[in-house]
Amino acid sequence: MSDLLEVQGLTKIFAGAGTFWSRRAPTYAVEDVSVRLGKGETLAVVGESGSGKTTLGRCVLRLIEPTEGKVIFEGTDILPLRGGELKGFRRKAQMVFQDPQGSLDPRMRAASIVAQPIKHHEGLTGSELEGRVLEALRAVGLGASDLPKYPHEMSGGQQQRVAIARAIAIRPDLLVLDEPTSALDASIQGQIIALLAELRDVYEMSYLFISHDLRLVRAHSDRTAVMYKGRLVELGATEDVFRNSRHPYMRLLEELIPTVPANPLAPAAAAFLMDDDSDRPEAGCVFRNRCPAAAAGCESHQYLIPEGGGHRAACRRHTEEGFDREWEHLLEDTLRGR
Repeated sequence: MSDLLEVQGLTKIFAGAGTFWSRRAPTYAVEDVSVRLGKGETLAVVGESGSGKTTLGRCVLRLIEPTEGKVIFEGTDILPLRGGELKGFRRKAQMVFQDPQGSLDPRMRAASIVAQPIKHHEGLTGSELEGRVLEALRAVGLGASDLPKYPHEMSGGQQQRVAIARAIAIRPDLLVLDEPTSALDASIQGQIIALLAELRDVYEMSYLFISHDLRLVRAHSDRTAVMYKGRLVELGATEDVFRNSRHPYMRLLEELIPTVPANPLAPAAAAFLMDDDSDRPEAGCVFRNRCPAAAAGCESHQYLIPEGGGHRAACRRHTEEGFDREWEHLLEDTLRGR
């Protein structure tokens, strides 16, 4: 599979806020992240709020400017692009946002919302434009009767379908999906995910799928990248990451996946992760201040260790003999508060 997108050493630092006498330190929203996305592939990016996954997606599309690194799309670094060249990239890469109601202009009808990128990038007008708009709406399960509707006249699921129609109307090669179902009812989430899976095949697109829902990620992505406090801590084929997770942070996230019977450690794992007010280490493993398995050497190691099959994790301890058995005891003791 050839690469559509390659991110190299991407870093985004937000300057510290405050006054000159009480200025906060800069925030490393994304630090030294490198990933690849193949043509026709779905790469999921997972992590809790504040992990940097949305910032990564927006940097990839240059909705915000990275501080360092490269974003190579179809062999070209898009960060130096300006004017017409940048417009040409944005014709091929679109985003579907988390909140459909917030991402749609309430003053515009569905027809105008979907027509906007077609007119901007392809200059179509008249009947040709109308045909493309209706084609895009029908592709997402809507029709001619939805053309005159304003966003407030639609359900949340219909609003997200309009947002997806707007994104695919110019037939991009890449879609960045930023939590595309999290604002929707559970009954609608499955419909939208099934629609996205169908559209990926029909339009031969690649997806950068940003999500905190591990069940959706496991079912609908080819590879998974795990982020914590701006750093990439695990990367590999999705099923391998879930069946044989290597980084302690991912192992803790897995405790939150609903199971039957219910996992007795899940509530404690959720409380442990939600209570993460630890400082971000200046060096070494970014998770070491919270990690139950932290030990000597973790203060210096921070990079992904490659394994067979392309599975990599930024944890020096998982390569130690007997670590898997030790981890089970460490996890249970930590979550039970011992």
